[in-house]
Formats: sequence, structure tokens, C-alpha cells
Amino acid sequence: GAGISYVNVGDIERADKYGNALGYYGATDMALMFSYARRTKSGLNLGGSVKMVRERIETASGKGFALDLGAIYEKSPRLKFGVTLKNLGTGLALGEGGTSCPLPMALRAGAAWQYSKNLLLASEFNLPFDDALTMHLGWEYLYPSKVKGASLALRAGLKTGGMSYLGAMSAITLGFGVESGAVGVDYALSPYGALGMVHRLSLNIKFDALTASADEAGTMTV
Repeated sequence: GAGISYVNVGDIERADKYGNALGYYGATDMALMFSYARRTKSGLNLGGSVKMVRERIETASGKGFALDLGAIYEKSPRLKFGVTLKNLGTGLALGEGGTSCPLPMALRAGAAWQYSKNLLLASEFNLPFDDALTMHLGWEYLYPSKVKGASLALRAGLKTGGMSYLGAMSAITLGFGVESGAVGVDYALSPYGALGMVHRLSLNIKFDALTASADEAGTMTV
């Protein structure tokens, strides 16, 4: 696989210590990524990504290289364990003679347990090398739908990161998902401190399901 991430902040106003405007400057971040993964016969799935990172603020720029590593172990069809190590690599310094800063390395480990046909439990521990340990817990319940070909998923989550500055309520997330054939819609709601409620809406399309539907329609036509 391959990917690119690009962020452009746009124009930032420059001012002196008295508040007088001195024009504008910009800032951009970009990362190129190349990934490879494979499945082994023992139920262990391994993968890795090589990343080239480049940052620019006004005329100063810097670049670095990083490696992401990950593994998923399928203990059984109902129980899986995963671990990732992100941003293992060189530091990044802006401009000639700038101080090199390390990339944000983090170690993550988690597990997913299909408790029953309709209930999925998941957990994750995130350990940034420059911050405190956080924990994420999630539940998904597939509600039996009376509409043929449609499914409804009810979800709830708990995350400890951000509670110290966003409040205890920020740890709670609620949501649901509706799926019919190859198309699905997901919605999530989470308190975000002084910013109020955060609403997230996503649209999912499964292309393999579209292909299967097209093949089935072609077979029926013939």
C-alpha cells in the first residue's frame, strides 16, 4: 500500500510585539508512506510502514524518516490481539542548526472479543513516549433488524485520554450504525469540554459487496 498525508495551515498573520501587522506566513506538513503486510499460517498477521515526513514553517523546513510496525494475532475466530509501534525513527529539525525534536512515538496494544453473535467487546491501551498511559474500551451490539438486508449496530465507548482538561464526561462516547447491502452510515456523539458536543457522521461503501451484487444480478439475468 501507499499513502500521502498533507496539511496546509494557510495564511498566518505575523505581528510585532506591539501588535502591528507585518504580513503573513504559512506552514505545511506532509508525509509519504509505503506499507507492506502479510498473513502467516500460524494466525499471526505482520505489517510495517516506512514514512518520510517533511515540515515547513515560513522559510524553515526539515524532514525525517519513521517506521511503523504492527501485528495481529488471531487466537481464535472470536478472539484477536494487536500491537503497534508508531514513529520509530529519526528526529526532525527546522532550519539549519535547529534543535532536533523526536517524532511522537507511541506503543499501542489491544484486544477484540466476539462475546456472542451480536456483541463485540474491544479494548486498547495507548502509551505515548511523551505522555501518560490512556485506555479505550468499546462495545458494539448488533440489533436484530426486521428489515431484510439491513442491520443496526448500537455502540458505546469509554476513553480516559483528555479527562484531565476536558472533564469526566468527555470519556463517554455513544453512537450507532445502519448498514444495508454495500452502503452504511455511522454516527457518534461525544462531549468535548467547553466546546460542547462533537458529532461525527461517516459514510461507508464496501466495494467487494457491490461486485458480488453485480455478479449475482448478472447471473440472474442470464
